[in-house]
Amino acid sequence: MPQVEGDGRGKIVTAPDGTRYYADTQKTTVTTKKNGGKGGGKKSSGRRSGGSRRSGTDLSAIELRARLKEEEEARKAAREIEKEERQAKRKAEEEARKAKQKAMEERRKKEERAEAMAQLMGFLEQQLNEELVSAQRWYDNQMMSVEDLYKGMDMSLAQERDQTLEGLKSDYDAGKKKTNKGIDNQLTEAYVQKMMNERGLGQKMAALGQSGGPSESILLGLANLYGKNVSALETTRASALSDQWLAYNNAKRDAEGSYLKSLSSNKNNLIKDKQSVSSSYADMISKARGEYDKRKATALQQMI
Repeated sequence: MPQVEGDGRGKIVTAPDGTRYYADTQKTTVTTKKNGGKGGGKKSSGRRSGGSRRSGTDLSAIELRARLKEEEEARKAAREIEKEERQAKRKAEEEARKAKQKAMEERRKKEERAEAMAQLMGFLEQQLNEELVSAQRWYDNQMMSVEDLYKGMDMSLAQERDQTLEGLKSDYDAGKKKTNKGIDNQLTEAYVQKMMNERGLGQKMAALGQSGGPSESILLGLANLYGKNVSALETTRASALSDQWLAYNNAKRDAEGSYLKSLSSNKNNLIKDKQSVSSSYADMISKARGEYDKRKATALQQMI
């Protein structure tokens, strides 16, 4: 701002550049500074001359006002620039604040989405695990049921085999007993017949008046006949018992063969049924995982 002071002739104004002048338009005496020093300037005074300058450093009031106007305009321009700079700064700060707020909001939303996604993924994984556990439980129950089924069938086959063998043994023993009894009865009859023949021959000879009983040759003949009968009967017994033994063993072999064949068939069917259960279990696992992937993809698409 220009500084104002006074002397005996009027008010003296000191401009910002160091130039001094009288504020009265009729007084044009001006003091100037030379070499930029304070108080080192040479005073030049002028008299009233109707507004004319006395030297090149004398400035008229009009020129001074023009300079002051220019300075005021410069200050105004500087203020405008300063104002624009402050506005630009405030605008930049506001934009930075909004950008920071936006970034924080986006971060918050991102964290919320991440948390929601984590919860959703946790729910989907829990659902998948429940389905897998259910499938595993179904698999274990099916396998146990299949094994119990064939174990029961094998036990039934074993019981049938044992009953068949017991029946065969009973039939064999009964046939053997019957054969022995029949041969024993025939042997008894042969012996009785031998004794009756010997007695009847003695009585017949006595009736004919012959004494001393049957001759040794006759008795020997009767004994030989009896021995042949006994031998024939024992041969018949042995043959019958042998046939019965062979028939019994063949029946046992057939029963064992049928039992083993049925066991083998059950074993093959058990393997096939287990494979079927395993295949169904694999399909359940694959379906569960496929549904999980589908639900996961849908959830991710919705979260974008």
